[in-house]
Amino acid sequence: MLNAYKINAIIKYMSKDFSPLNSEQKAAVEYEGKSLLVLAGAGSGKTRVITYRIAHILRHKNIEPWQILAITFTNKAASELKRRLYKILFNTKKDANAIWAHTFHAACLRILRKEHDKAGLASNFVIYDTSDSLQLIKNILRDLAVDDKRFRPNSFLSEISSLKSEMSEPEEAEGYCFEKLLYDVFKMYNNRLRMANALDFDDIILRTIDLFNNSGEVANKYRQQFKYIFVDEYQDTNIAQYMLLKSLYSPENYITVVGDTDQSIYSFRGADIRNIQEFEADWTDAKTVILNQNYRSTNTILQAANSIIKDISSHNKKKLWSDLGVGEKIVICKTDNDEAEAEFIASEIERLVNIEGYKPKDIACFYRANAMSRPIEQALLERAIPYKILGGTRFYDRKEIRDIMAYLKVVNNPADDISLFRIINFPARGLGKTSVEKVAQFAKLNNISFFDALNRAEEITDLGSAAKRKFQDFMQMLRFAKITADDISNSKTATDIVSFVNDVVEKSGIRQYFEFSTDPQDQVRLENVEAFVNVAKSWKDDAPVPTLAKFLEMLALMSDTDALPVASKDSGFVTLMTLHSAKGLEYPIVFFMGLENGTTPSRLSMDSLEELNEERRLAYVGVTRAKERLYLTWATSRLVWGQVTHLTISPYINDIDSDLKINRVFENNKYTNNNNNSFKSKYGFYNKY
Repeated sequence: MLNAYKINAIIKYMSKDFSPLNSEQKAAVEYEGKSLLVLAGAGSGKTRVITYRIAHILRHKNIEPWQILAITFTNKAASELKRRLYKILFNTKKDANAIWAHTFHAACLRILRKEHDKAGLASNFVIYDTSDSLQLIKNILRDLAVDDKRFRPNSFLSEISSLKSEMSEPEEAEGYCFEKLLYDVFKMYNNRLRMANALDFDDIILRTIDLFNNSGEVANKYRQQFKYIFVDEYQDTNIAQYMLLKSLYSPENYITVVGDTDQSIYSFRGADIRNIQEFEADWTDAKTVILNQNYRSTNTILQAANSIIKDISSHNKKKLWSDLGVGEKIVICKTDNDEAEAEFIASEIERLVNIEGYKPKDIACFYRANAMSRPIEQALLERAIPYKILGGTRFYDRKEIRDIMAYLKVVNNPADDISLFRIINFPARGLGKTSVEKVAQFAKLNNISFFDALNRAEEITDLGSAAKRKFQDFMQMLRFAKITADDISNSKTATDIVSFVNDVVEKSGIRQYFEFSTDPQDQVRLENVEAFVNVAKSWKDDAPVPTLAKFLEMLALMSDTDALPVASKDSGFVTLMTLHSAKGLEYPIVFFMGLENGTTPSRLSMDSLEELNEERRLAYVGVTRAKERLYLTWATSRLVWGQVTHLTISPYINDIDSDLKINRVFENNKYTNNNNNSFKSKYGFYNKY
C-alpha cells in the first residue's frame, strides 16, 4: 500500500509528462490524416509529441500497441519512448512494452529472425559489426595480394557501406585502380558473408527489403500489422531505410515522421536530406506541422542559431523562439593561436566554476575534429580541471571484450571464420602462424569453412602431430560450449547465460591470462572482463528468453546504434567532443571553438555548395546545444600538419547580429573587451564588465 508521501512523489515525477501541449504540438498529436511530417526545431519537444501522438492513437483508435511501429535511431531512445508511454498509459489496459519501438536495424532483425527461412537465412545467422567487416576486408585484400598501404581497407569498407545504403553496386572497371578493386572486393565480401552465415549492418535492412519484395505474403503480413508507423530523426534516413518504409506502407496505413532539415549533418553516413525535404510530395495526404517553440535555450542563443541557417533553411516559416527570456549575450573571442584559444577557454571555465558556482558537468566544449582537443586538454590539465572526452574507445571495442565476444560468436555460429581466426591462438596455446595457415589452405582447397577444416585436421598430412593435438583440444572445448549453449536455448539445462559466459571466460584461459600477467594494464583489462559478465547479468534479468543468440544480437545492435556517445552522469567533469557527437545533447554552457574559415566550415567543404550547407547545419546544431551561455572562439593562426596556417573569422560569426554578441580579444595571456578591461587568466579573475 502506497503512503501519501510516495503517492505525491510519483505524481511530481510524472507531472512533467502531463504538462499542457502548445498549439502546434496539439495539432501534431491530434492530426487525423494519413501522412504527417513534424518539422521539429532543436529543443522543441519532438519526443514528447511522438509519445503523446502514440498515446492519443491508443486511447482513441481501435489499435493495439503491437500494431504500432516506432523507429528511433538509438536503443536508448526506444527505451525512453517506452518509459514515457508507460507513464502516460499506466492507468489503461494498453501495454507500452508491446509497441515495436526499435531502431531500423533492431526492427528488421526481429523480422528476419522470425522469417529467416523465407529470407533464405540459417536460423543462427550472425551480425558482423564494423570491426568484423573491416577484418574481412583486410583478409580479402591479403588474398588478392593488394598493398593495404596504397589501398586502405577503411576506404573499401566505407565505399561498400555507401553503395549498400544507396542500394547500388559498383561498376566493373579496367586496370589496377581503386574502382576495379572495389568491384572485386565487393563481390568477394558479399560471398564470404554468405559463407560465414553472416550479415553486416547494411544487409540487415537490405535483406528485409528483399524479403518483402520476394514474398508478398510476408510483406502483407507486416503491412496489416503495422497500422501506424512513426520515424524519429527522419532527416538522417538513407535510401535503403526510405525504401524499407515504402515496402511497409499501404494506403490503409498511417505514417508520422519527425525531424529537422536544419539538423541534417550525417551525409557522410549515407543520410539523404531529400527524404525529409520531399516528404509532402512523396506521401499520400501529407501535412507538415512546424514546432518553433524551443524549451531549452535563451532567445539570444536561438536568434544566433536562426541567423546561421536563415539562407539555407528549407522552410521559411521555421524560426526558433523561446519564452525563457533574452539571456546573456554571446561571447565572441578572438585569439592569437590555438594555444591561446585553449588558454582562454580553460581560464573562463575556471572562473565560471570558482566564481559563478557552475559545476564542471554544466560545461561542454565542441570542436570540428578530434585532433583539435589536444590544446584544450593540456590547458585543463594545467588547472587541474577534470574533463572527459566523448568518442574515445568504447567498452565493446576494447580488445579483451572483443576476444570474449569472438568466443561466444564461434560457439553460436561455427562458420564465423573472422571470429575463429581471432581466438585460435588467444590466449596462446602454441599454435604457430604456419600451422594455422596450413589449416586455412586446406579449407580453401576443399571449399569448406575454417571450423570444418579444424575438425578434419587429421587429414592434413603436412601438419605436425603436436599441432593436430592442440587443434583437437581447442575444438573439444568449443564442442562442449556449443552443447551447453544449445541446451540453454532449448531449456534443457539449469545453466543460465551468465554462468555460460563465466564458463567461457574460464575455460578459454582468458581469465587466467590476465590474472597472471605482469603487465599492470592487464588488471584493468581483467576488470573489463568482469564488467562484461555483469552486462550478461543485467541483460539476463530483463530478457524474456535469455539465449546466447539473443545476447549476441543485443551486443551487435548496441555496437551499432548506441555508438554515439551519451553525456556523462558524473558531475565532476567538463565534457569535450566533436560537433557531430554533440547532436542530441544539451548543456547550460557551451564553448564552440575553431570558428574560422577552413576549420568551421571545414576546408574540405569549400568546393561544394551542398557540403558548405551541411557545415552550416552542423554549426547550427552546435549553437543550439547551449541553454544559458554560449562562447564562440576563433584563432588567427592554427597548426595544420605541422605548419602555421593563418586564418580568417568564420562567416557564421559575422552572420550573427551585433546586438546579440560581445566581442573579446585574448592575447598575451590577457582577456579584453571593447572597453579594454582585462583579467589575470592564470587565476580566473577578471575586471567586471
